[in-house]
Amino acid sequence: MANNQILIIEDTQSMAALYAKYLTTRGYEVDIADTGRKGLNMMAEHMYSAIVLDLNLPDMSGIDILQYTQMTIPSVPVIVVTAYGSLGAAVDAMKHGAFDFIMKPFASARLNATVKLAIDHSILKRELQELKETMFDSLKKLPHDNACAHN
Repeated sequence: MANNQILIIEDTQSMAALYAKYLTTRGYEVDIADTGRKGLNMMAEHMYSAIVLDLNLPDMSGIDILQYTQMTIPSVPVIVVTAYGSLGAAVDAMKHGAFDFIMKPFASARLNATVKLAIDHSILKRELQELKETMFDSLKKLPHDNACAHN
């Protein structure tokens, strides 16, 4: 998986364009979905490094999308973007597996730093899992020492 593919699910076109501008200037490739359903379809077709998700979408709840991603692609971090008035929803999103949330309005540096951190965290988790599997496989191949059992 390339580490620069970002999906933005945001129904306000001007906001989505602004987020995309923030991210593309940092070298990310960005896809935009303006509905939850389009976002789900795009997730089924592409493997993203991270998802930037607005909670308030016209066709479905951002929490439903978050739960779907946790069940199907848990290794992909989801960054929730929410308006000031929905702090409770942001906390709920964190309980449902969001990597982080950003309150609107925010600066480009905040979005860029959060996306980078989310992707780096995801890469480290994946590498740790691979190391654990390698170590477990190596341990299974070690000869069993029966002499230790007699002591």
